[in-house]
Amino acid sequence: MSIRLRGTPASPGVSIGPAFLLNVEEIRVQKRTLRTASEVESELERFAEAIEKTRGELEQISDQLSDIIEGKQLIEVHILLLSDPFIISEVRKQIKDDLVCAEYAVSKVLYDVLERFNAIKDPYLRSRSVDVRDVGRRVMANLLGTEKQALSNLRSPVILVSEDLDPSQTAGLTRNQLLGIVTDLGGSTSHTAILARSMGIPAVVALKNVAENAVPGQVVIIDGIHGEVILDPDEDELQYYSELKKRYNTAEAEIALNAESPAATADGKAVELSANIEFSQEADQVGRFGGHGIGLFRTEFIRLLAPEAEEEEKMHFRAYRHVLQTLNPDPV
Repeated sequence: MSIRLRGTPASPGVSIGPAFLLNVEEIRVQKRTLRTASEVESELERFAEAIEKTRGELEQISDQLSDIIEGKQLIEVHILLLSDPFIISEVRKQIKDDLVCAEYAVSKVLYDVLERFNAIKDPYLRSRSVDVRDVGRRVMANLLGTEKQALSNLRSPVILVSEDLDPSQTAGLTRNQLLGIVTDLGGSTSHTAILARSMGIPAVVALKNVAENAVPGQVVIIDGIHGEVILDPDEDELQYYSELKKRYNTAEAEIALNAESPAATADGKAVELSANIEFSQEADQVGRFGGHGIGLFRTEFIRLLAPEAEEEEKMHFRAYRHVLQTLNPDPV
């Protein structure tokens, strides 16, 4: 029997495909008390080694994202977070003063930092907690010798199902690997929503319990137009949404086909068609839909990624340069 869930539409479109469940459960660690000075030194070394190993992983991901500006910037922010003096000093302090193992110290500091983020009123700044959480999870995974699921090795396109998504796990994914994304958490301005819209794939977020109901390989229908997800659909549902998908794709194709035609009202008055974007890579799709320039470029995401003013300026420059070069000579 099918299960129908309703959430928040994050990226339009209709998709049907197999579920790939991404496990991002919280890493649980046990408190281990240190008894000697040599144990303290050993834990400090373990922490330093985990930081460097995590840095290497993130740098490798960054190298794979040369053509995805915001994805690369996001990973660069994660690399900078690894060197945050407050977090580093607090973890070292926990190890030395409270005599606890490195993974417990990281989990304690991470919890405290996330609590501070959750208390921030500004939704954009508050959502930065996902980056801190992602980096913290990577460090703890390296301390515990566990590995995150590798999404870059997906051999066939899937519908990604998860409670939430860690940015560093999804930053390098391509449209050839994903048919759509559904998550329990998130909102219209979340990393998941931005990722899906930039890739042009359907997504529904804030479903609350899709991760616990989905089964690996199970057929999933995403209706990113109305914010609905169907698990294990019956024949009637498959037929209906297959037709809806066909109509949606046909409409998109017709728009693309007429993209070069002049935009005009029924009485022949010319209309200037510009696009609203929030992700620099979206500039690549403007011409496809008949746009000639950008009417609004929302830059909150760049601000959200930048850890400090100097780095924010560089990020803005790279994003603006890409958009201007892509759309030249149209106005932005």
